[in-house]
Amino acid sequence: MKKLVILALAIWAFGAEARADEYLTEAQAKALFTDKTFDGLYVPKDKIFKAYEAPDGAHVVLRPNGKKDKGRKWMVNDKGQHCTTGKKWDGWRCSHVKDAGNGEYHKVNGRGKHTHTLTNFRAGNQL
Repeated sequence: MKKLVILALAIWAFGAEARADEYLTEAQAKALFTDKTFDGLYVPKDKIFKAYEAPDGAHVVLRPNGKKDKGRKWMVNDKGQHCTTGKKWDGWRCSHVKDAGNGEYHKVNGRGKHTHTLTNFRAGNQL
């Protein structure tokens, strides 16, 4: 039984390490988001949006109803996580970003849950 537990822990640790390698680095995430507009889907609530990440750290979200969320900020931390602020929560919310292929990126929270699908990255403010 003890060997089985050790084996299970080793497999889990190796799996976590492999998943971490799939995430964008700090430099890759900054290059992906800086001065880019993109389309997004908030997966848990199936809500679509468009967003622009300005070079000065402004994070502008355009809702389907035409309303723009302003006064928000974005950054990429030293772990390569894409972080944003919001009016409904205090501080930064950060998620790893995974390249899912074909121009699609997934934001993955600290519990390993896919929360956002991001696509159609394009240069400049297209909102």
